[in-house]
Amino acid sequence: MNRSLLATTIASCLVLTACGGGGGGGNVRSDPPQSTVVAPTPSTPAPTTPTTPTTPTTPTTPVPTPMPTPMPTAPATPAPAPAPAPAPAPARYQGLGSNLLVPTNADLAQQAGARGQGVKVAVLDDNLVPSYAPISGKVDSFNDYTASPGTPESSANALRGHGTVISALVLGSAQDGFAGGIAPDADLFYARICAENSCGTQQTRRAAVDLAAAGVRIANLSIGASYADAASSANAALAWRFALAPLVQADALIVASTGNEGASKASSPAATPVQEASLRNNWLAVGAINIDAAGNAAGLTSYSNHCGAAAQWCLVAPGSYFAPALAGTELQGQIAGTSFSTAAVTGVAAQVLGVYPWMSASNLQQTLLTTATDLGDPGVDALYGFGLVNAAKAIKGPEQFINNWSANVTSGYDSTFSNDISGAGNLTKNGAGKLTLSGNNTYTGGTSVSDGVFALSGSLRSDVSVLNSATFESRGGVINGNYSVVNNTGTTALELGKGLTVTGQASLKGNVLLLPEAAGYNVGSSEKIVQAGNLQGTFDRVQYANNFFWTASLAYDPTTVTATLTRNASAASAQAAGAPQSVVNGAAQADTLVKVLDTRVASGDTDNLGGLISATGSLLAATDAQVAASLPTLAGQVHGIERTLGFQSALNDARVAADRLPYLADTTTLTTWMQSSYLDGKLGGSGFDSADYTQQSTTVGVDLPVGSAGTIVGAAVSSGQDRANIDASASRLRADRYAMTAYLYQPIGQAYLSGIGSYGMSNVETERTVQAGSIGERLQDRRHDTNWSLRAELGLLPRAGLSPFVAVGVVSQTQDAFSEASVTGLGLSASSDTLRAGYGEVGVRGHLARGKWGFDGLVAYRSLFGNPNSDFTAWFTDLPEARFNVAGEPVSKQALRASVGVRYQLNDEFSIYGNAGAERGRSDANSINANVGLRWQF
Repeated sequence: MNRSLLATTIASCLVLTACGGGGGGGNVRSDPPQSTVVAPTPSTPAPTTPTTPTTPTTPTTPVPTPMPTPMPTAPATPAPAPAPAPAPAPARYQGLGSNLLVPTNADLAQQAGARGQGVKVAVLDDNLVPSYAPISGKVDSFNDYTASPGTPESSANALRGHGTVISALVLGSAQDGFAGGIAPDADLFYARICAENSCGTQQTRRAAVDLAAAGVRIANLSIGASYADAASSANAALAWRFALAPLVQADALIVASTGNEGASKASSPAATPVQEASLRNNWLAVGAINIDAAGNAAGLTSYSNHCGAAAQWCLVAPGSYFAPALAGTELQGQIAGTSFSTAAVTGVAAQVLGVYPWMSASNLQQTLLTTATDLGDPGVDALYGFGLVNAAKAIKGPEQFINNWSANVTSGYDSTFSNDISGAGNLTKNGAGKLTLSGNNTYTGGTSVSDGVFALSGSLRSDVSVLNSATFESRGGVINGNYSVVNNTGTTALELGKGLTVTGQASLKGNVLLLPEAAGYNVGSSEKIVQAGNLQGTFDRVQYANNFFWTASLAYDPTTVTATLTRNASAASAQAAGAPQSVVNGAAQADTLVKVLDTRVASGDTDNLGGLISATGSLLAATDAQVAASLPTLAGQVHGIERTLGFQSALNDARVAADRLPYLADTTTLTTWMQSSYLDGKLGGSGFDSADYTQQSTTVGVDLPVGSAGTIVGAAVSSGQDRANIDASASRLRADRYAMTAYLYQPIGQAYLSGIGSYGMSNVETERTVQAGSIGERLQDRRHDTNWSLRAELGLLPRAGLSPFVAVGVVSQTQDAFSEASVTGLGLSASSDTLRAGYGEVGVRGHLARGKWGFDGLVAYRSLFGNPNSDFTAWFTDLPEARFNVAGEPVSKQALRASVGVRYQLNDEFSIYGNAGAERGRSDANSINANVGLRWQF
């Protein structure tokens, strides 16, 4: 049979009614409903039945009758077994308005943070009223798949608004005495597949295609119908399998109501997997129970169908609720029916999937079923199935492994099952993520760790096998069985002080990673890490936390493995490993920190050191990669960058003034000038992260001829800003600079002598991230630095356009005392410190005049005298006795610079000029600069 013919056959076989077998939802009126409710006549004629080309021959399918609106009274059917005396009423139960959240324990799950975050839930039902207050603004998608899209339900439809209220129970916001839906943070994808109480599988199929493509993982079907004979039921099941196949193939969970006929079996589509067994892992059927005045389960409602043959995927929820009145409908507050019970279970499913987004439909189904509160006969029964849905338990994972449970925990997820898990099934851990079992688990199937991390902090009654390159982690775990590492690439991770207990045989192989001890536990020089009934094999490699701070070795006897730990000097370890200099420097600081902190702890003098102790412990316990990333952040490189930039700024102030000297020779009257400068550079010492920086300033000055000997004196003030970023360490600085400069120019025959002095101040703001293993902090600091410079230059007046010169100078930069406030205690503090250096410079300037134009050029070489050291002494703010050397950014000892410029005389009074240059130094200290200026000669 081709696909189009199959679709045609299905459409004619099933025309389902909204709220029929699954819905029944209606409001409860003050007068009881009629004992028999007449179904509204469908707007389209009942379909004829084609001949089905498979056996058995398809019988004529009756048009299903929509289920009557049930009365939410106490059930007429007595419970099959006497119920135990109810517990005292929970204080949180306040009557009908609490039925949605309290008997289901959804309120407790919400308090634990389970609100359906990021879960896409579909409701397939009648026409939606998006303006309904609880769902207003919460509809992510609404599509109408009926024959006349956009046509509202008629007033003859007593159940109009049914799907709207269901959506509110699933994820609505709190309104008008309504406490809100079960999963208020879930995303609503609404599909209209019903019109005038008639729902078709063709419409459902089209909706399922779109919903699957949108990533929907849970679909609510509060619809259905019942059939008098097995052939019709089988045909309906076939139709539903086809209609919902896109969602099933996308691994969505279908949640359907058992129906409101008071029958001994579930209606369709809740019962579909009875005939279509391949759907059983993707299905939930939901019945309705009464809730007594104390908020406890009080038997199945008189209208709810039993779970029947669907018991293995069936559970129950309260049948009566309160929801805000929906204008223009009969839904005016109190509502009842398995439709709404289904909405409650859908909401709980969204809560669970929000906690475990990696769960498959089968995982989600089994978690909801096995955590349900048992009702009626012990175990799964035909009346209640698995029992009353229990959100507070379900968000803690399953309580049974009935068959094979495959946990595909994908990368980035770290999940915990804290329930005590029983059952005869087994567990397979797949996926790169982490799964922890913290309960006392008694399931008897095997546990296979195929990928990622499987952690045990509770106990197992199961053999454990570690396959491939997976990791088994124990934090005091007990295996009442055997433990085996199958491959040399497998890893066993054991927490010091707790280790692993195996009552059977432990077959060892591969890597063993010793995990840091819990807070409050003091690690000894030797620690028992494995206790087994007997041991076979040995571990191939051992590591405790990292190789920077620790060396570990193992000893074996017939039943135990013992680890011996030795503390290393991390700086020596880093150097031996060929780590970058920034890592080595940070390691030296860490060694000082650990040594002094050990002394403090041993003496009991730990007041105000809680943050520092935690941060240091985190660093010592971190992995190699974490330590290598953390150590450079301890060094405070940004402070060294600012020190070098302050020194460079003083040099630049002298350079800017000196490079104006060619203009002074032509000064005959009082002249004012203004100049804007920009410099873009890079600093980076070997083994350190490089820093990109900019310097910009505006300078205003005055030149004044004095006497008749050509003497010119001048002064200038400037304002500017330095910015630097060290992207690799997320560090940055900003310095607002202010400077004053005075200068003298004196011709002497065919030569000249000049002198320049400057003084500058900087308001410095630094920001950086410090990291210690898993603990990090953003640090900020403000301080005021100062600098000054002197320069004397002797040169020849231009001959043939060239003017050679020599200069000497001195530059001083004072870093103000600072102290970074820090919660972790890893902020740095330092006293005021001064860097001072002399320098010499030799170069030649060139000048060419062409009418109103002038062209200039310069080449110069500069060398610092001695070996200026920009390092300074610092300490961790909370531990002043832990002092160490902080490496400043190296100051380039030699530098070559060159520039070209142009001038234009606008008139007798005004001229403009500009130049561009570059400087290249050692240690990647390179920059480019540009200046533009205006001179006004009075």
